[in-house]
Amino acid sequence: MPFRDQYTDAQTRLNEYIESHNMRHTPVRDTVLYTLCHLPHPFTADTLELALQPERISHGTVYNCLKLFVSARILHMLKSEHGRPKTLYEFTKKEQTIHAEIVCTNCGRVSTFKDKAIEHLLLTRKYSNFNLNACTIYIYGQCRICKKKIKDKGQKTKDKGQKTIKP
Repeated sequence: MPFRDQYTDAQTRLNEYIESHNMRHTPVRDTVLYTLCHLPHPFTADTLELALQPERISHGTVYNCLKLFVSARILHMLKSEHGRPKTLYEFTKKEQTIHAEIVCTNCGRVSTFKDKAIEHLLLTRKYSNFNLNACTIYIYGQCRICKKKIKDKGQKTKDKGQKTIKP
């Protein structure tokens, strides 16, 4: 999505969220939103802070804005687990409700995937006194590369363990 469209869409969502939650509209939030639209995604809070340095926006304000943008579903937070050194943020697609990731427990590699059956199940499920807005699913296991490495390593030790008997 081009920058201008992305920024306009994010600004619209932020304004709707702020109005519906009776919050104040501040120029600092606009500055942070404008700056993060220029960053390559996914990005860290530190990357955003560096980009905002000329503006002299405090560390706490940056984190509060990120928290607000996640609540407003402008950003999606990828937690600092599974081999990720820090929490990463990326834009949430407007129509995206379910975010699913496959995580390798060996190397930490993370891949996003889409599964219509899981989305349908979660979106049609009725929850008492609760409306689902968004969901993140992590599926843990071994990636193809790690599985092959483990298989190859097992094969080598198996070969080493066999003794040849000379007649």
